[in-house]
Amino acid sequence: MILGMVFTMAPMKADAATYQDVLNVLAVDENGTPLVNVELVFEKDGITYDFDTTDANGKISDFNIQDDTDMILDGGYGEYVIKPAANSEYTVVGKPCIMSVEKTSESYGFPYIASVYGKPYAGETVQLTLKSASSEKPEVTVTEVTGGGAEVARTGGTAAIHVKGTNLPDKFYYVMNLYDEKGRILAQCSEKEAVAAGTETERTFDAAFPSVEDEKYKDAAYWEVGVETVSNPEDGYYTTKKEKGQHIQIAKKSETVEPNPGENPGDGTEEAVPSDKPSNGGSTTTKPQDSVNPGDNGSSDIGNRKSEYSKQSTVQTGDESHTILWATVMLAALAGVSVITLRRRQKKQN
Repeated sequence: MILGMVFTMAPMKADAATYQDVLNVLAVDENGTPLVNVELVFEKDGITYDFDTTDANGKISDFNIQDDTDMILDGGYGEYVIKPAANSEYTVVGKPCIMSVEKTSESYGFPYIASVYGKPYAGETVQLTLKSASSEKPEVTVTEVTGGGAEVARTGGTAAIHVKGTNLPDKFYYVMNLYDEKGRILAQCSEKEAVAAGTETERTFDAAFPSVEDEKYKDAAYWEVGVETVSNPEDGYYTTKKEKGQHIQIAKKSETVEPNPGENPGDGTEEAVPSDKPSNGGSTTTKPQDSVNPGDNGSSDIGNRKSEYSKQSTVQTGDESHTILWATVMLAALAGVSVITLRRRQKKQN
């Protein structure tokens, strides 16, 4: 213990008209309302020497320094800070409440309350204004939000969002706006919550981006991300900046057209895709669709003749071919008889 003075006899009581040894304190909130059952401590050089609790009127009115053995024998004289206990839900508003205890100049001098808040104390009630300790949370400041120019697919995906500032929490709220290359807004996404990693000055979280494959978003170019430490802030969000390359880019729409199943590439419906393997059984030369007609001698010069052959040439089969052959034989026989008859006639005339 700190020994300031040792008494060989009980301390003498101070003259009420001259010296004060009883402290009167009224604890109130910022609106002036008395605070009940608030524990106050008397602390000197970081050591707590005594405590008392406010009554139903928010007062401490019977605290006598000469009745406190610890304060007198161990604490001695000096300045004591009056404030809420360490586990209290309150904290002091404004400057600290300092109680100065001094020694009288009388023979066998004794302690008394010389001043409070730096002013001579004459026994009046001293007001101690307190406020909720929760309002003492450090101020949070966001100085920069960036996506680092990351890119997400048109089908959606995630990208890391970096936040810089002071006293940053590990939870953020973010919104996303969709824009085209000309800076025209195409869509807005509702607020989402994210858990971040990092330090109080720089944190990172993953933002989830939806698909923009719908035709109405065909001109989508980038996402603007807004971040805050509170939900639905009245003064808006801290946003990424396009001119600094902080937005999230959207991958360009693919120009490649894939052929539909069962569709023959090269039929005029889309551009044919070159292939290492020929599609016509080994030949790399595409032949005309129309075949060469009989009697064409294999000529590739089809032209108008090709259409004429198509119309005139017919292939006879079955009974029709036999009928033609039989008629031909009969005609030949008749021709032979006619020749013989003609010759006989000529001979007979001769």
